[in-house]
Parts: sequence; C-alpha cells; structure tokens
Amino acid sequence: MSNHPFSDTIALRGHHFLCTLHYQGAGYSAGFTDNFTALCQHIQDTPDVQVRVAPMADEVCRACPSLQDDAETCAYQTSVMRRDRALLDEMGWQAGTVMPLREAHLAVLAQREHLMAKVCPGCDWLPRCLEKGPYGIASPLNESRSKEFVS
Repeated sequence: MSNHPFSDTIALRGHHFLCTLHYQGAGYSAGFTDNFTALCQHIQDTPDVQVRVAPMADEVCRACPSLQDDAETCAYQTSVMRRDRALLDEMGWQAGTVMPLREAHLAVLAQREHLMAKVCPGCDWLPRCLEKGPYGIASPLNESRSKEFVS
C-alpha cells in the first residue's frame, strides 16, 4: 500500500507520459523533485494504477515552480501545450481518456524515438533523457520494477 498522496487514478498531461519514463530524480526545485519522485514511487508501488489524460496541469505540475496561480497553466504554457498536443496527436489519445498507465507507458515506449523527435525538441531535459534512456523510476523497463521487460 502506498503512503503517497496519490490515488489509484492519476492525471498526466500529454508530454508527461514521456517524462515519467525518463525521470531519475532531478528537477526544477526541491519541492518539484520531491513530488515527482513520490509520484514515480507511487506508480512503481501500484502496478495497476490508472491514468487520466489531463488537459492542463497534472500530478507532476502541482509542485512545479512554473505553475501559475490558477493552478492550471504554466509560465511556459505555449511550449508545454505544443508538447502535450504533439504526443496526444501521435498516440491518438484525448484529454479525459482513462487507461492503465502500464499499457500507456508500453505504447509510448514502442514509439519512443519517434515521439521524442516530435515532442521534445527544445526541452532542457532532452540531453539527459537521451543519455540515461527510458529507465526512470516509473518505467516498466526499470530493472527494480519489472525484470520481464529487460532483455
């Protein structure tokens, strides 16, 4: 049972489907990093977690220093929305869709290189993601989470 402040259905905005696969403990601030790490740990601890595609701010955003006072928009809203739309369009997903996160992550992993080429240009984290690969805390490819997907 998870002690994190997340439910069995979490919200993720489009581009965060990629971010949750690559996240390895670095972030914009201590609060952001603590929240993102807790979210990824919750995902790891809850293999049947569901995800709802969020149209705006999500579980990752809630502790981001760029989240605006309305708790929905980002200081970099235009760029963030472009990234979200690119991933959702490529995957054929709509805001509000609910699905098992593990299945969503595996679908994203199957198109990872293509998606990163569409979604990630200009992202400050792209070099780190390319270097480290999709073996973040919440990734189905993470050895400590699931040995069945490691070749």
